[in-house]
Amino acid sequence: MSKSTMFGMAAAACLLTGAAGLALAAEPLNIKPGQWEMSTTTQMSGAMMPPDILARMPPEQRARIEATLKQHGVGAGAHPNTTKTCVTKEDLLRGSVHAEKEQDKSCEYRVVTQTATHMETHFHCAGNPARDGEMKMEAVSPEEFKGAIQVTTPNGKVNVTLNGHWLGAACSKGKD
Repeated sequence: MSKSTMFGMAAAACLLTGAAGLALAAEPLNIKPGQWEMSTTTQMSGAMMPPDILARMPPEQRARIEATLKQHGVGAGAHPNTTKTCVTKEDLLRGSVHAEKEQDKSCEYRVVTQTATHMETHFHCAGNPARDGEMKMEAVSPEEFKGAIQVTTPNGKVNVTLNGHWLGAACSKGKD
């Protein structure tokens, strides 16, 4: 299994899955577009990689996958991470706090509730493995949001808490 496939298993959680493919949201979260710092804490339980798949891998590939899973907190308690990302006006209108280019294309999203201060989205991802989840976001102010994401796969669960802090209107060039 490729590294990108493995990361796709938890992409909804670890990468702040947004609502790709949705019609324009009636009322986006009241947060400013621009450069954001996003802090996440990820907790994973269960076998995120099915044991039978790991058993069929060459030892070197299995060691790399297991090291990556450990690095991302599988079986090791909470795993904090901080990243910077550019959130555009279009992302917000789409019902997302993450760039469309970073969305998992195997996922379908449904906004359950969206107001200026609260958004709840349910999603299903058809990737391998398939996963279902929900994301709840709250705009604390135009420069701060918080939220939680829960994802269930056939082999385990991922829970992510997140906090976003606006850094400024201008986004950095290059990698977020």
